[in-house]
Amino acid sequence: MINHFTIIVLLHLAAKQGHVIHSIDIKAAFLYADLKEKVYVKIPPGILDSEDYVWELDKALYGLKQSPQAWNDHLTKFIEEKLGFKSLPGSPCLFRQKNGPNAVSYIGVYVDDMIITSYSLEKVEQIKQAFKDEFELKDNGEITYLLGVNMIHDKVNRTISLNQTNYIERLIETFNAQERRSRKYPINGLLVSNPPVINSEVKSDLPYRELLGSLLYISNFTRPDIAFAVSFLSKFSNCYTDELYNHALDVLLYLHGSKDACLKLGGSGPDELSMYADASGTQSLQESKCTQGHGLYLNNRLILWKSSRQQLTSLSTAEAEYSACTYAMQSFEYAHFILSGLEAISNRTKISFFCDNQAAVAIAAGIDNPARTKHMLRRIFYLRESLKHYKLKLEYISTKEMRADIYTKALAYELFNNAIK
Repeated sequence: MINHFTIIVLLHLAAKQGHVIHSIDIKAAFLYADLKEKVYVKIPPGILDSEDYVWELDKALYGLKQSPQAWNDHLTKFIEEKLGFKSLPGSPCLFRQKNGPNAVSYIGVYVDDMIITSYSLEKVEQIKQAFKDEFELKDNGEITYLLGVNMIHDKVNRTISLNQTNYIERLIETFNAQERRSRKYPINGLLVSNPPVINSEVKSDLPYRELLGSLLYISNFTRPDIAFAVSFLSKFSNCYTDELYNHALDVLLYLHGSKDACLKLGGSGPDELSMYADASGTQSLQESKCTQGHGLYLNNRLILWKSSRQQLTSLSTAEAEYSACTYAMQSFEYAHFILSGLEAISNRTKISFFCDNQAAVAIAAGIDNPARTKHMLRRIFYLRESLKHYKLKLEYISTKEMRADIYTKALAYELFNNAIK
């Protein structure tokens, strides 16, 4: 199953190159796949009177644990052998076919939903016809909606904008928040600096986890501006109160007030790949671990972001920032691998890695005091070696220019607005 990052990159490249982007939905997909194991089922009542017989299944059924893998194997064989596509290393549900320098086609698979992009409408129709000959499907034409995401095309500027307006509206109804006022920012800084101290046995009957899961889906796909808020509230998923549920609703109300905000992809940005990594100090007396975050930009478009709490307690700001850079490098290596396979970057692409802490930059450059950093040697050597491998150096920028600041703390209203712009 193609992940959110790969979908975003695929849409970005397709829009940037002016490709045609269509989608299809295969009906009853699992039923096409053959089962490798012997599986027996009871005969439904009314077909045979005897209870001494069972049926052996030839095809996968929904509900069997083998079915998703069987369907994936069947579909992969069809796409590779009959269509001539090859799966991308690191993302086995993304398939690529290259017929010339500017003649590239892609198929992205999300269970039974497919994204098909190509250099011409004729090629897209040819691919869809091959699917129609093999499967019963729904042809959605040019992609405008997929997995709860609306997609707005601007073919003149070669951009595609993603939002989840419809999904947010449904959530407002699901959690009975129609009468509540929208919010100007996702989370109150006072909650972050003074989080509730909750007994592990305390748990509200309100659907806190369900709401948090929905917010996480939106955050991972189209709304990086709520990444910190969702990450912070996730700490209480095992012990939550009515008050915390209301704070989670505030995030949803903020989304409702800005439901038309879009993640814009494509365009004619510079040939650059830039990673921004940041960390905040401990933000309350009850918290010992710092929050880290990073954002990756391709052609000046945000394609990957993350906000999370660090797993280890840092003894200094420099250590927290350096750990954030180490974590960002792990994401960078995965993204670099995928982007290289898609030929989205080349030897001419300018690659940068930014941090707003001069001590962390010095440690990465080998200018450090071993007596103070000996407890973090693994992280030090990993980041140094990775920077050397990609011919990078950790560069210092001011906090005002740090684009990942929004993933590490609850910013003041004016700073928050500047960050999302």
